This record gives sequence, C-alpha cells and structure tokens, in this order.
Amino acid sequence: MPEPDANLHTRRFASEDDYERMRTMLTEIVPGAPRGLPWFTGDLDWWRATASDSNQIERVQLWDAAGRLMGFVWVSDDETGVVVRPENPSVLHDIYAWIEARTEKAADEATTPVRHDALVYDSDLEWQTVLTERGYRRGAEDSWAFRQPVHPAMPAPLLPAGYRIDDMGGASEDDIERRVKLHLAAFPSSSLTVAQYRAAMASPTYRPALDLIAVAPGGQFAAFCNIWFEPVNRLGVFEPVGCDPAYRRRGFARAVLAEGLRRLSALGAATASVMSFASNTAANRLYAAAGFEHVDVMRNWIKATEDGR
Repeated sequence: MPEPDANLHTRRFASEDDYERMRTMLTEIVPGAPRGLPWFTGDLDWWRATASDSNQIERVQLWDAAGRLMGFVWVSDDETGVVVRPENPSVLHDIYAWIEARTEKAADEATTPVRHDALVYDSDLEWQTVLTERGYRRGAEDSWAFRQPVHPAMPAPLLPAGYRIDDMGGASEDDIERRVKLHLAAFPSSSLTVAQYRAAMASPTYRPALDLIAVAPGGQFAAFCNIWFEPVNRLGVFEPVGCDPAYRRRGFARAVLAEGLRRLSALGAATASVMSFASNTAANRLYAAAGFEHVDVMRNWIKATEDGR
C-alpha cells in the first residue's frame, strides 16, 4: 500500500460552508466518474433531510489536501457512504483505514465480530484495486445503475381516462401528508415523516415541478417520482420512485417516469439516471421498459476477518 499523503488531512464536518463544498465537489466529479456515477447533490440533500438524526450531518468526516476537498464519508448508524474525487483514488486508503478503525472500535465495544463492507461500482477498477490491496474480496450485487439520453421528443405519458400527472408546486399541508403516506405505502420499511419531507422540500436542489404524482379520478395519489436536476452536468436523477400497491401493474409508475423525462427535456437535461436494488426485479423491468439502459452494477465488497467470514 502507498505511503500516507502528508498533505492530506481529515477532520469532522464543521459548518454550512463544508456542506456547500461537499455539494460543489459532487457536481465537479460527475464528468470523470464511473458509468454508474457517484452520489449527486440531490442524493446528499435527500439523505440530509430524511436522516433519522437531524444532526447527522455533523458526523460527516472530510479529507482535505492543500485546501481542496478530496473526499468525505457520510456516517450513519447502518452504513458509511464514501465519495472521492476520481482523479485521486489514493485518498481511499486513508478513508478506509479510518472507516475500518471506527468499525473495529464499535465491534469491540459491542463484543461483536468485525466485518468490513464497501459498495463499489464494477466499472470503477481503481477503487477495486484499492480494496483488493486492503484485503477485501468481491461480493454480491447490491444495486443496478440505469441511464438514458434525454432528447426533445420524449414520449408523453400514457394514462387511463380520468387519471392525470400533477406535481407538488403549490402543495397544501394535506397534499404533503398524502405524499408522505404514498411514500410509506410504496416503501413499508421506510420511516419517512412529514417533517423530514418538508426538510427535503426546503433543500437547495428540490424542485416542486419535478416532484410528480399520478392522481386517480377520485383524487387518490397512485404513484410518484422525485427528480433532482443538476443543470451544470445537464443530469436528472430519479430518486425515489414508487407506487401504491393498490395501483401497481397498471402503468402509473411508468407514466410518472415518462412525464419526468419530458420535464427534464424542457430544462435542457442531456441524461437521466436511476438506481434500483439488484433483487428488485419489478423495478428493474420497469426502468428497462421506460427506456433506461442497465449500465453498471454496485457490488458489496467484504474484507476477510479472522473467523473466515
């Protein structure tokens, strides 16, 4: 493994200036990123708004070199998300040394076996080289990345008579509550609250005209998608996408995707992206049917431990 970089320093998140530096870095690294792409500014805003701990941002760890942000780790109770500049993958050794020490300390305090995990795209060979050098082995598929080009003639959504596509522009308190209920119906394991959703709506990247709902004739919310648009990279990211179980297999999720692509086209987007768990066959078929191409796999890498796991 390489010698530590003497110019590289790590520290805890300190202020909103750090948050803006994180968001700026995410925008800057998109052109040189792997096919699946790293996080986006919208991902960061969504994660911050919907975190179970409202102060979770204060647990972020940053790595600087000569005053430039080189990478950061989003720390939560159940995972650590790693973001680095693709032109300097050597910082990953410092980051994973920090993560591993933190994991081992937590495991020791809880008297549980140590296990190190890392999520990496198959197309990111340099990242995989670093993990291999650190003793990790390639594991199972976690998520699939989908992309498609956005052009001026994106097809219109197909809906049964009486249904329509609406957005959250001018949403009332009742609309916000119904929007959260729809999210929870689509994702029963989610703990999203109205307060968290309001925080997401107040985030820098949120656009109410890109928060879309398929509405039934009686006014019921049937399906939804939220889109985060990055004008610098002309990139639209669908996150999340869902449908009430009572309305599934009737084309409503595909309809909000189609309308979202049309609205991205009007904003000048060149590319749209969406992620899905590898095991979610229905979602993967939906995205393929909506014109998205499966371009990359995010895989879990595991560091071997003394008990051989």
